[in-house]
Amino acid sequence: MNKTLAPRRVLAPLWSAALIALAMLGSNLVHAQQTSSTEAATSSAAATDATAAATDIAAPAATPKCGDKGFDCNKGDVSWMMTSTAFVLFMTVPGLALFYAGMVRAKNSLSTVMQSFSIFCVIAVLWVIFGYGVAFSASDTGSSLFGAMPWSSAGKGWFMGLEDPTTAVAATFSKGQYIPDFVFCMFQLTFAAITVALITGGLAERMKFSAVMIFSVLWFIFSYLPIAHMVWYWDGPDAYTTAEAGATAGTHAGFLFQKGAIDFAGGTVVH
Repeated sequence: MNKTLAPRRVLAPLWSAALIALAMLGSNLVHAQQTSSTEAATSSAAATDATAAATDIAAPAATPKCGDKGFDCNKGDVSWMMTSTAFVLFMTVPGLALFYAGMVRAKNSLSTVMQSFSIFCVIAVLWVIFGYGVAFSASDTGSSLFGAMPWSSAGKGWFMGLEDPTTAVAATFSKGQYIPDFVFCMFQLTFAAITVALITGGLAERMKFSAVMIFSVLWFIFSYLPIAHMVWYWDGPDAYTTAEAGATAGTHAGFLFQKGAIDFAGGTVVH
C-alpha cells in the first residue's frame, strides 16, 4: 500500500462522519427554529382572536356584505343582473334613440337622437349623485314618499352613507339572497334614464333642446324618484322575521308598497 495514500484513506471516513454530524446539527437547528416560529404564530393568532372577540362584543354589528353568513351573492344572479343592465342600456342608446329618429322628419333625426343620448347621460349622473339614495333608502324624516335626502349621512348619495360601497349588498325578493349594491344601482340607473327618455317621443319636433333637458331634470326629481320610492323600496324579506320586526320594516317601506303594490317590471314606475 502506498504510504502517501494511507492517511487519506484513514481520514476519509472521519471527514464523512463530520459532514453527516454537521448536516444533522443544522437540520435540528432549523427544526427548532420552525417549531418556535410555529408556536409564536399560534400564540399570536390566539391573542388576535381573543382581541377580535372582545372587539366584536363591544362594537356594534358591521354593515352586511357579500360573503358574510346569511348574505349570499350568487354569481349567476349577479351575472344576470349585469346582463339585464346591458340590455336596458342598449334599449335606450341606440335602441330608443334610433327608433324615435325613424318616426320624425329627416331634418330632426339627429336632434331626436341627441335628446335620448343626452337625457341618458344627465339622468345617469343625477342618479349616482342623489337619485339612487332618494329612491332606494329609508327616509331619515319618516316619510314614505321620499328616501333619505342627498345631504343626509344615512343616504346613498355618492354612496357616502355606506360603510364600504364595494361590498355593500341590496336585498332581493328571496331570503338570504343578495346582489352587490353597485350592480343594483346600475340596473336601476338604466331604468331611470330610459323612463325619462321615453317622454321625448311625445314632444318630438315640438320643443327646444334646452327646454327638453330642463323638463327632464325636473320631471326626474319630482315624478320618477317619489314614485320609484313609493312602489319599489322596502327592507327586503329578511327584515320580516317577527311581527314586531315586520311592523318596523313596514314603516320604512314606500307608501304604495305598504298598500300592497307590487311592480316587478316597471308597469307602474316606468309607464
